[in-house]
Amino acid sequence: MSSCERQEESLLFIGDSLIYEWDILRSFPSSNVVNLGVPGAQIGDIQTWNIDSRGKTIVLLIGTNNLPHLNLEEPFSNNFTNSFVNSYLDVIQTFNANKIIAISILPRHKDMESKLYNKEIEKINEQLANALSFDSHIVFLNAYDLFLKEGDINLVYFKDGLHLNHLGYELLTQLVKEKL
Repeated sequence: MSSCERQEESLLFIGDSLIYEWDILRSFPSSNVVNLGVPGAQIGDIQTWNIDSRGKTIVLLIGTNNLPHLNLEEPFSNNFTNSFVNSYLDVIQTFNANKIIAISILPRHKDMESKLYNKEIEKINEQLANALSFDSHIVFLNAYDLFLKEGDINLVYFKDGLHLNHLGYELLTQLVKEKL
């Protein structure tokens, strides 16, 4: 291979419906991409998948399906958050990738009290960022704030209260490309 040629990058996109619905072939045309998104997937599900990540870059977006039905008068317990973060770390440790881009849990619109709900997601993302900051081959991409407007989801990026539209995926693509 000459110095002018660039080896095609291998990217594994792993996660839930947010990954599944992402047109990664169009978004990353110069990369060898594989979409391992499964609607409804939770972090523990990934531990059961046989993923060969050797020599690849992983883009991981998962977690929204792990969130319990939240009673807004009783925010997520520290036990839930700690358990989720530990499961997330367990999954990442199973990967043998060159690089992992771990995307934060995105905000979502649950109901009229979604601002409170999203504050809890923000706390989980902060713990994930702290937990992942000690590994140089992991990049935590905190996209959370970029999908908000006045403390709630920015409807410009969503087709419903959870799933992204084409503008949301364009923003996410740009953010991932900056981290590659």
